[in-house]
Amino acid sequence: MMQDNDLRVGVLLTMQIALLGAIGPHVRKVLCRWNAGEIRIRAVFDGPIHEDEAEAMLIVETEMMASFTGHDISLVCERCDIPQLVLRCDDEHTVFARLETFA
Repeated sequence: MMQDNDLRVGVLLTMQIALLGAIGPHVRKVLCRWNAGEIRIRAVFDGPIHEDEAEAMLIVETEMMASFTGHDISLVCERCDIPQLVLRCDDEHTVFARLETFA
């Protein structure tokens, strides 16, 4: 079993690689959290979640499953329109955040 820091590094690096080419224009943030048995991914979208962008995030989930076979991996895609803030849980880590300015 991976040490805590090794798991942290592995999850964050694997997420970064998995997200390459997967971020569409409506993705505001991608967050994840993990423990010894599970990895949870949360993709936050601005506006309706388009089928192609949701499919891209499912590919990210699949890549995480391939890399972490001993973990339960899950993905949640949710809508949170601007100017509403995307709230991060204490145990979540931001792996992608687009630049946003509010007038």
